[in-house]
Amino acid sequence: MEEKNLKKEIGARFRQIREHFDYSQVEIARILDIKQSTISQIEAGANFPGVGILSLLVEKFDVNLSWLIGGKGTMLTHHNEIQALLGSGDKLDKRYIDLLKFMQANPDAEQVILNKMTELRYIEKVAARLAKQ
Repeated sequence: MEEKNLKKEIGARFRQIREHFDYSQVEIARILDIKQSTISQIEAGANFPGVGILSLLVEKFDVNLSWLIGGKGTMLTHHNEIQALLGSGDKLDKRYIDLLKFMQANPDAEQVILNKMTELRYIEKVAARLAKQ
């Protein structure tokens, strides 16, 4: 792929990340401790994000670098969310703990599993409401 096209694609995905978290260019620049003009240049496809910016995106926003750079996988890895759940001390059903551990070991299956977990929670809520009736 031509460098110019790659810069535009990465810039578009960078913008998706920013918009996903509902940040303006100024806000995300402040979080990443860089100039707003740098954000603008990345999103316009004029420059690649530097290694420091990429590192901060992973650390602060759980961004999947394979997605950002190559468009593969999902935008977010959910690793921070999984770690928080596993270490939270909340009483989690063993099924969820097993799924979370499996997700950590199999990042490619992560989004599918997260979708299934959401469906399972919804079904459990509906079943609880029906049981009360």
